[in-house]
Parts: sequence; C-alpha cells; structure tokens
Amino acid sequence: TCVSFEFFPPKAAEGVDTLLQRIAEMGEHLKPTFVSLTWRSAFKDEALWLRIGSMVQKQLGIDVLLHLTCHLPREDLRRVLRSARAAGIHNILALRGDSAHFTAGQQGGGDGRWRACNDGFKNATELVQLIREEHGDHFCVGVAGYPEVHTSCWNSKFLPPSDQAREADLARLKQKVDAGADFIITQFFYDVDVFWSFQRRCREAGITIPIIPGYAPIQTYQSFERFVQWVRPQVPRRVEARLAQIKDDDEAVREYGVEVAVEQCRALLQGGVQAIHFFTLNLAGSVAQVLHRLKLRDSSVHQRDLPFRGLVRDREEIRPIFWAHRHSSYLSRTSTWEEFPNGRWGNSRSAATFELADYYLAEKERSRVDLLAIWGVPQSAADVANVFVAYMRGEIEQLPWCDQALALETEAISESLCWINRHGFLTINSQPKVNGVPSTDRRHGWGGAGGVCFQKAYVEFFCSPEMWHQLRACMERDEFRSRLSYHATNCAGEEFLDTDHEGAGAHSQSAHSDAERSGVRVRKASFADELAEQKFKACGKLHRVNAVTWGVFPGREIIQPTVVDTESFRVWKDEAFELWLSQWATVYTGDETSDDEVSEATPAADQGAGSGGSGSNSDSPEYKNAVKLIREIHDTWFLVNIVDNDYVSESSDIFDIFKQVILDGMDAGQLRRRVDTLERENASLHRRLLRAEAKLERQERQLAKHRTDNLREHSPGRSSPPQSPILMPAKFRLSEEKEIL
Repeated sequence: TCVSFEFFPPKAAEGVDTLLQRIAEMGEHLKPTFVSLTWRSAFKDEALWLRIGSMVQKQLGIDVLLHLTCHLPREDLRRVLRSARAAGIHNILALRGDSAHFTAGQQGGGDGRWRACNDGFKNATELVQLIREEHGDHFCVGVAGYPEVHTSCWNSKFLPPSDQAREADLARLKQKVDAGADFIITQFFYDVDVFWSFQRRCREAGITIPIIPGYAPIQTYQSFERFVQWVRPQVPRRVEARLAQIKDDDEAVREYGVEVAVEQCRALLQGGVQAIHFFTLNLAGSVAQVLHRLKLRDSSVHQRDLPFRGLVRDREEIRPIFWAHRHSSYLSRTSTWEEFPNGRWGNSRSAATFELADYYLAEKERSRVDLLAIWGVPQSAADVANVFVAYMRGEIEQLPWCDQALALETEAISESLCWINRHGFLTINSQPKVNGVPSTDRRHGWGGAGGVCFQKAYVEFFCSPEMWHQLRACMERDEFRSRLSYHATNCAGEEFLDTDHEGAGAHSQSAHSDAERSGVRVRKASFADELAEQKFKACGKLHRVNAVTWGVFPGREIIQPTVVDTESFRVWKDEAFELWLSQWATVYTGDETSDDEVSEATPAADQGAGSGGSGSNSDSPEYKNAVKLIREIHDTWFLVNIVDNDYVSESSDIFDIFKQVILDGMDAGQLRRRVDTLERENASLHRRLLRAEAKLERQERQLAKHRTDNLREHSPGRSSPPQSPILMPAKFRLSEEKEIL
C-alpha cells in the first residue's frame, strides 16, 4: 500500500531545517511513496519552495510533488516550471489556489473571490494545459478533487450542495482530466461512503485516472472545528459526540483521532484503495500511529540511534550536553515540542510554528455585509476600541486577528481586557497566569490526566506611539522592571525590548564569562537559553525564547508547548499589521465580482467570501475616513507583547501596569467617574450575590423538607430513597454562582 504525506513550508526561514528533519525522520521510518509541498500564495518567488523540494528529492531520496497555483502571471509560471525541471522535480499538483488578499487601495477589492492576476490563469485547467504544451510528459501532473463538492459550488453554506452543484463541480474536474492530468488527490473527508460515491460518479463521468483519497487525522479539537467550518465535511454523529465529551483533553482527542483514522483508512483499504495521502500539518505522531495500527509501517518514527545523523542534523547549531548520552530523549523532545496545541508563538525553529489560520485552509468565508454589520464604519480610534471591547464581551464573533470566540480561560481576565481596550490598548492575544493547576482542570488544564500545568500571564496588543512610550516609561520603574519582559515593534521595524530579561543578551553572558574565566564550566539555564545565546553570538541581534506555558507529567520531561520568542514575533508583526489593511480596510473599498467565475482551490482549502461584495459605498466620506483611520493605525501604531514572569505571587497582576498608565492620564473628573463606575459595578455584584444566597437558602430549606417527608414515609427498617435528582443540581449551580461572584 502506498502512503504519501503533505507538508507546507514554514513562515520563518529557520523552520526550514526542522521541517527537513521531520521529513527525513518520517521518510526513514514510514517510507512514503512521495511527499507533497504546498505553495503559499504569499510566495513572491519559488526560491524557498524549490530549495526545500530539491533537498528532499536529492538529499533525502524521497520523490516530491510540488503544489503550483495560479497566483502568478503566466510568464512567471513558465519560469517556475523551468526552474522546477532544472531542480530535478518531476511531479506537479496543478491548482487554482486560494483567493488572493488585497490591501486597501489595491485593485481587486479583497472580496475573497478568485480573480486572475494580470496575464494570469483563471483556473487549474489552464495551468494543466500550459504544463502539457511546454513540457510534454516530463511532469506527472495531479489535480484536486472534492468528494463533497468544493464549497464555492454550494448554493448555501447552511445547506448541502444541490445535484446541480455536484454536476458542475464534477464537470470542472473532468475538464482538468481532459487537459492532461494523470491522477487526482481528494479533499479530506470523515465519512468513507462519501468517497465511494464520489469515485463512482467519477467513473460514470468517464474519469479513469487514479483517485487518491486525502485524509486529515484529527489532531486537536480546535483544528477539527475549524476544518469542519471551512471544508464542511459530513461527520458521523458518534464522532462529533465523542469529541465533544473529550474536547478539553488534548491527548484524548488525538488518541480518538487516531482510532477514527484507523477505522476509516481500514475501510478504504478493504474496499480496494491502494494509496492514501495524509495531510500531516507538519506533525508526525498521529500519522505514524495510524500506519502502525494498520500494520502498514513501523511506528518508531522518533527512535533514532544517533541524534545528529543525516544532512540536517549535521547543520544543527546547538547540541546541549545534557542529552549527550540520551539520544532518544533528545530526538523525542525536539521532534515533538509542537505536538501539543501551542499558541500564536512557537519556537521559531519548529517545523509547525504557525497559527492554524496561516495554513492554506484558512481562506474563510467573510462576507462584506457580515463584516460591516459587526465592525461598523469607525470614525475615530475610540470607535475602533469599541469594536475590540464588543469582541471581548462576546457581542461580535471575530476580529481580523481572531476568528473564534475567546478561550474559556480568558473569562478570568475578561473585565480587565475590556477596560484596557476601552482606553486604547487593543488586545489580540492574552492568557492569565496559572500556578500549578491539575492537567484535568476545565479552564487551564491540558495534556491528559496526572499532570500539573503552569503559565505566565501574557498580553499582546496594538497601541498608539504616545501610549506605548508612556507604558514603556512606567515599565522601567523598579516595581515592574524585575518581573515584566516586553517586545514592541511598529510597521516600519522600529523595535524596543526590555534589558533586564535578555537570556541571550549581555546580562547572562557577563555572568557566564566571569565563571568561564575562573575555570568553572557553566550550564546554561535551559535549552532555549543555549539556543538564544548562540543566535546572539552569530548575528549580533537579540534572540530570546521565553516559555510561557509548561506542564509537569509523571515519567516525562517538562513539556513547554507555548513560548514567546523574539524572532517569531518579528515574523508575525508583518502579518499582524497587514491584517489592518487586507481584512479591515478592504471592507470599505471592495469591488463587485460576478457570480459566474470559475472557483477552484487546493485540497484542504476553502474559497473565502472575503470582505468585499455587493452594495459598495466606498466613495462616501464615512468610508474614506474609516480607510484613512485604519491606515494611520497601520502606519504609526505599535504591536507589543508583555510577559509577567511572576506566576507565583498572588499580588502580581499584569494589568497593574496598564492601570498605572491609564490612571496617570486621568484628570480629577475622570477619576471620579471611574470610582463611581466601580462602585456601581460592586453594588450590582453585591445585589446579585444576595439574590443567589437567598435562592440557595430557599433550595436548602426545600431539600430539608423533602428529606424529612421521605423519612416519615418509610419504615425504620427500610433505607431512605435517593435524594432528589432535581434539587441537587440546582443547589450545585447556586453554589458555583456564589463562588464566581
């Protein structure tokens, strides 16, 4: 049986080495027939793409299938194909690709619908024709198929596709096959019968080339929810129900995902399928377990005899002395650092350092009408702040940087977030501090049972230059300097970092140098510190890694799934600032797009509806002012992250620094109004508490009466019946409400 794996290039250049190592490990132990490498629409040229593909094929000896999309003009596509041929590539997956992003003022409108670039192709059929016309049979050409119909063909996102939509989608696939495609890779699915139906319809339509089913093992509940939202696959009810029960246990979700994958892949194999293509998300664990349980491959993907074997390991910069005699442990840690769900910031060396929205599935449907309804047309910075506050309160569903509701753990800091957003600190990411909660805790736990979880308070936000300089001056005070670390940058690249927490900087280096001069061998504080110091020595630019979430589990090394590191932040800031223009400003500059455009995309990709659409009023003064305001924020404001390194002290609060700045800027009248507001809020909470206590007392009296009545109705020799199944839950809810208040 043939298996193949899909990978995607990392955003940070340093992630290339780790991605190559991941491919090398999976190639050695899981023996894929080929690996595919996606094309990111953000690529300006093919250099990185071809570099990775060429190394995998030439150095690792694994055949490569390169994804190629229609984002470039045809002359550029001709050049890319010539370069791929020169690099020894023989396999191309021809795709139309995701809809392109457009920034404010650019032609195209950013409505999410596909439109060909100047002198570009409209669909994958034209790309297949180009490949055949200019390269004959040199390339083996694959195309995408959609067992449940590409979402752009659906009549409504709330209803299954109609028979006409299915026929239209199948006709487009037949056009690609007739143009010269050699095989089809399908979108993933979670109902095997869907694939059998698709295969049957293809054969009836005269499509005789091989059809390879694509499959995406369920890695996390969050990714599963997003995939269902974007791709809209049919999911068996029993799978949805079981995932809902275990959604807060990452290991349980991943284990169940493996069980489901084994069951469905076995059904495919028993039905005659001879090849399966896995969407890996650049992770190895789940796919390895699936293949092992199907008895298709050896599962020992992380077990290696030597830690530095092979091309990639030879180029590794750091080899910590702690693992000199523990090769398997070292490889296991470095290859599974990202296996647990991490936040926006992973180690920049990680092959899976990406926010899921960076994956090419992420072209989500965002209609102009919806975005106008939820974001309005802001005319001032205060209007923008009100949009952020509305999101924090759950009154709107999304921001350009956040397409899901706030995490459950954020409830503990939601009021503080609302307050600082109202005063100009526009937060896009945050977490509260946690000091040793059980790993099964409903709000803060992760990693399965038996562990203890910790995390530092973290907040990331945009603010004006004036607010940033006030905040920075305040953080230099002794009461904050010892525990807060920060990193701030603007769109132009102007950068500020604190100087008291530089693990890779002069402070740690001076202490080490003194010890080394005295002949004492110094052990670095952590692997991250070692990496950071070597990076600092190599390029002279501060690189710091700060673990902000970690867990301690029996019989395992400490797991650090979420870190804040300076290099990833530098990569992220470009995207974060661009979202002001590509996602928000284009709401007010969208162009019309016809409904009869041909829409195609990659497997595991969705055609977004974007932010443009009908009813454009971009010439109105309000719309122009909104675009001007958002562009000014983009051009001048700072993106800042702050970590409170004191996760132990109960008196430590990351929001104290914001309170200090905000209160310092208030006059007497504003302070008085703030006090009045707090008093009203406290009075309201006190009234709610009194009502809850009174209700609890009534329930307790009613429960006591029921117990007395039950005792009277039964003889002394008979046991009492069970307590009321209705009253106990009510009492529990009241107790919980009282605790929260």
